[in-house]
Amino acid sequence: MKITPSRGAARYAKIGALGFVGAVAVILLGFISYNFARPITTFVWSIGQGLVTLSDKLCPPSGVVCVFGSESQGRHHLWFFICLFVGWWVLASLISWVLAKYVVTKSGPT
Repeated sequence: MKITPSRGAARYAKIGALGFVGAVAVILLGFISYNFARPITTFVWSIGQGLVTLSDKLCPPSGVVCVFGSESQGRHHLWFFICLFVGWWVLASLISWVLAKYVVTKSGPT
């Protein structure tokens, strides 16, 4: 018996992949624009900083201690990058999902 993913599962996988690519693109834009367009970098980083602050509030005294068990500087950077990436991945996936729904609605069901 061959197991095949349903159309819905394949659609969600595509949306997740688009979100992944979108997150990588936005983070790379943040790195590239650092020297000449700091407001863009500040905007890109704000998602990660917001999630780090939220994790600090949910798990005092520091979210990085709850996850990694240590407060070293390297782990702080790693935790920031994880929060940054997850935040943009979720946001880009939601945008992809809304756009996919819009396109399907405009073109009609298949």
